[in-house]
Amino acid sequence: MKKTVKDKYLSVQPKSNHKSKPAVEQQSRTAKTRHKTQPSSQSAPQSSSQVSSKPLRLLAQNGEDFRILSGLLQDSILVPANVRWQKKAKRFTMPLSRFCWELVGQSKNSFFRVASCLVIEGVETAQQRGFKKDDKAEVVALLACELLASEGLRFTFSGGAELCLLGEQAETNSILARLADIGERQETQSIPQHSL
Repeated sequence: MKKTVKDKYLSVQPKSNHKSKPAVEQQSRTAKTRHKTQPSSQSAPQSSSQVSSKPLRLLAQNGEDFRILSGLLQDSILVPANVRWQKKAKRFTMPLSRFCWELVGQSKNSFFRVASCLVIEGVETAQQRGFKKDDKAEVVALLACELLASEGLRFTFSGGAELCLLGEQAETNSILARLADIGERQETQSIPQHSL
């Protein structure tokens, strides 16, 4: 039987100098009910004050989990210089500004971003290309997250940059990821657009 995303409160804090507000513990809901990129035709739009204030908490361990995670992370903005790899702990920490796709359609003409933290456990090797090594102010958009057959994750970013995190080859599901919203949602006037 295929595993489903385990949706529970996960206390995740970035291990860097990047300052973020502490997460507020909330009652859990199922991940798939939160992952809505299209509004329901039977529900009326809500005002921004009616949008759920519960932060998103996800644990991803298998292919289906990471497909859901990729959709939620699409168009997140991050500064590569703020990403941290704790080699001995086999942990990658990625602070980012996440676009709230799950809220699109719930509030009329309002869109949101939120400070989030993605933590990947079980990382044995990290490979990257396309980033500006000497530019600490570089900002990129995360386009997709893909689970590799070789027990790893590939992150694709704007500008052609890529980050591959590889786990223990001999173990199944050696890579796992925790995503947690750690700040208050901020309203934004624009929705990311992609050319077909």
